[in-house]
This record gives sequence, C-alpha cells and structure tokens, in this order.
Amino acid sequence: MVEQEKVTIPRHVAYRQLNDKVVIVQSREERILTLNETGSQLWMLLADCEMSAVIDAMVATYDVEPEQAEEDVKDFVATMKARGLLEQI
Repeated sequence: MVEQEKVTIPRHVAYRQLNDKVVIVQSREERILTLNETGSQLWMLLADCEMSAVIDAMVATYDVEPEQAEEDVKDFVATMKARGLLEQI
C-alpha cells in the first residue's frame, strides 16, 4: 500500500523541465538523464505529491487500471532510488 509514501529529490540532484521532458543532472555521478513524457510527468508529480496522488493522476491521464498504475509508479520509483535520484522520506 502506498497511500502515505512520499519520496524526495536529494540535494545532489537537479532537474529542469523542458517542454514535455525533464532533464536530470546528478552531480555526484556526473550523469545527465532525460526522461520521456510519461517519466517526466511521474517525476514532476513525485516532486510534490504522495505516491497515492501520483497513481491517481496516472489513472486519470492514461487508460490504465489503478493496479497497473501502482505497479508502474513503484517500478519507476525503485529505478530512480537505485540510481540515487530519489530518496524515501
């Protein structure tokens, strides 16, 4: 269950939204990552919302069942955590 889960962007990570994409700069690793439109939407929502709100937004935006949206959001968050781009609060 994800209702109260929230993540944060660490201080060593900077990002900028450019049109429908987000460019992420990770200063520690000297890496730059560009997210596609869906990843960018997830990133921007995760910066401000609890994961339950992100899942609700994905269900409202895309033709996807809540269970699938939850799995996709969890996978995205896990990948970003593994890369050091998000941290659990």
